Amino acid sequence: MNIFYEITNFLSDLTRPHSNQIAVGFVATILVIFGTDIVHLVKEPIKKLHFLLRLTILITLSAFGFSILTNVSNRLVSDFLISLPDRWFSVVVITGFVALGIIAEKKKFM
Repeated sequence: MNIFYEITNFLSDLTRPHSNQIAVGFVATILVIFGTDIVHLVKEPIKKLHFLLRLTILITLSAFGFSILTNVSNRLVSDFLISLPDRWFSVVVITGFVALGIIAEKKKFM
């Protein structure tokens, strides 16, 4: 068990300085996987509106909604990663990206 802690601490020391970039990777991957679902959630209630109003809403969502969501989510994920102890940092990062890969595979993104 001691070797496990040594390996995870070593990996955490290597990757912790890059926690903001790792958070961007998490958030961007989540938005790629679930972005279509978010757009469909918005499109359903507005489908009876006039074409120009629908277009304006979807452009606003794409231009501003996803950017705000990315910035807010990135800060939250980055703060969460920074708060993790060394022995859990690399485990959470690796497990998180593997889980996102599995979800992407199930949603036919790979």
